[in-house]
Amino acid sequence: MKYDFILLGGGNLSFHLANEFLKSDLNLLVVSDHSSPYSRSFISYKHFIDNVSEFECSQLVIMSRFDLLPNDLFERLMVSLGYAGLAKFGKITYLSSVAVYPSSSRSISEFEANPLTEYGHSKLEIEKKLTANLGESLTVLRVSNLYGANQVSKLESGIVRCIRDTNILKLPLSNVVRDFVHVRDLVAYFLSLGLGLPSGVYNFASGQPTSLIQFVNEWSVGFSLKWEASFEDPLILDSVINNSKFENTTNFTFTTLDVGIPLSRKALL
Repeated sequence: MKYDFILLGGGNLSFHLANEFLKSDLNLLVVSDHSSPYSRSFISYKHFIDNVSEFECSQLVIMSRFDLLPNDLFERLMVSLGYAGLAKFGKITYLSSVAVYPSSSRSISEFEANPLTEYGHSKLEIEKKLTANLGESLTVLRVSNLYGANQVSKLESGIVRCIRDTNILKLPLSNVVRDFVHVRDLVAYFLSLGLGLPSGVYNFASGQPTSLIQFVNEWSVGFSLKWEASFEDPLILDSVINNSKFENTTNFTFTTLDVGIPLSRKALL
């Protein structure tokens, strides 16, 4: 069967993308071993691998944390994709993370991957394995700190919970900096640009560093939200991302915080 999108992975981001794609009446398949609300468009990895010759799509989007899944799943999946023929799966994109970079107060580009966290290491290892198996068929998007949809941002979820329950939000003592990207930009990328971006590795980031404190203050304007300092700073203090390769290739414009935060508040409160 031919699909517009096949999503490999069933986490919160996958479910959000699936919701948005279904709003556009796109033909969608979610492949995951986790429970899914999309029962009519949902199959397990085993079903997909065992019947891979039956599927094809315009865009294959890989989000899975293969390091958390059965040890041989990645190898079986790569064999099945190769057996079916990669051309059947159109544009293949892996959603990686800017967690592959170390802490940096200067703008950091694609060739500087050197993760400090377990999550960053796992993402970079998956990138390497996918590149080795899929070669020039693969596009890697190192996605920055997403916000704007339910449970895609721990920080944002914490803000919403504190506003609703009048709790106290704990933030790092230092003025930690992040690069925030509204999740609608990722949806817009796939719906408008996904097929046209050349293969390679790109930072999918706004290029605009914002402190956590500034983000929280802007998000909580008009609400009674209290926060206090946490004396345990995160391992990655500053995440300043260079997005020039992506923007110069696509002329893509990212949603600014003054537009994105009101959209997020409307969706989540």
